[in-house]
Amino acid sequence: PSELGKLTCLSRLNLSNNILFGSIPPEAIVPSLEYWSLSDNRLSGPVPSTELATVSNLTVMYLD
Repeated sequence: PSELGKLTCLSRLNLSNNILFGSIPPEAIVPSLEYWSLSDNRLSGPVPSTELATVSNLTVMYLD
């Protein structure tokens, strides 16, 4: 949801095991993220690279 982009202090986002499908929306990439997990879903397509480039503190990312 586009509301994720409004969570400017969000540092951890775990959306694992939610049976999400489709592509990863750019709004799911928040610049303040340090931990981001989307594992065990049914996502497809590329990770939005333009938005991912704004995440400078990201140390853990699970997409499998």
